[in-house]
Amino acid sequence: MVDHHRLLFLLTFLLTVSKCQSWGWFFSSKEAHSTSNENFLSGSVAEFSIDGFNDQKGIRLMENAKNNLKLSLNSCWQSAHQHLFSGCSEGLAVDEKRSRFAWHLSDCFQKDSGRPPFPSCDPKSSMAKCLKVLNEYEHKVYLEFYLETNSICHQLQAHAFRHETERLVNELKSSANYAEEKLEIIEERTENLLQGSNQIFDSLNSIDLRTQQVAQTTKNDSYSHLGQEIDNLRNEAAEIEKEISRVGDEMSMKMKFLQSKADDIGDIAGISLDKQQQPLDGQTTALNDLQF
Repeated sequence: MVDHHRLLFLLTFLLTVSKCQSWGWFFSSKEAHSTSNENFLSGSVAEFSIDGFNDQKGIRLMENAKNNLKLSLNSCWQSAHQHLFSGCSEGLAVDEKRSRFAWHLSDCFQKDSGRPPFPSCDPKSSMAKCLKVLNEYEHKVYLEFYLETNSICHQLQAHAFRHETERLVNELKSSANYAEEKLEIIEERTENLLQGSNQIFDSLNSIDLRTQQVAQTTKNDSYSHLGQEIDNLRNEAAEIEKEISRVGDEMSMKMKFLQSKADDIGDIAGISLDKQQQPLDGQTTALNDLQF
């Protein structure tokens, strides 16, 4: 939460800087801003207010001027007051403008009191030039209305500044509150994502462990199966060796038997030849005897 407070402080500072550049003492702008942000500022944030701009004299003069504007049937007073309110409400009225407002009000007072109206003052001329044609009494009347105009303009502008300042501060507080709520939501979602990431990491570790276990089991099974196959081959080789040995023994016995038979046949053949040789020898001896 410390990081959130720092972020909120920075956000508040940036919003203050950006808003301060657009502060104006306007009645017309404050209505538009108030309407466009009405839904956003309708939260539970406490409203900020400034009560240090109230000048009782200025308030009284402003209220009187408003009442005169509403109740007066005189087009001169209405026109003068309308120019006064619109001019002061538009912004910081310069001295030339306030002087002309006071001139119009003084002219209406002269007409309303049965006195001669003020001489014509060309809108393109400076007020200093127009004031030179006034007599002492007219100048006093003008001065009274000039002071009254200054008080009314000051009060209008102070009221506009107060309203705009309160609106901006309340909007800033609501923005900060909204940002804090969003940050809390982001923090909660980040925490959920972190938990999800940890779960995924744990699952991957579990899968890796299972894979290693399965691989080890498979390897062990393979080694065991291979050992069994080798043992089987050894047993089969031993059986084959025994069979070969048995067959060899049988062949050896048969060879011995055949050799014995062959020897017997040889002996018999020798005896038979000897027997056949004896008659031949007798015949040979007989032939030899006949020749001699």
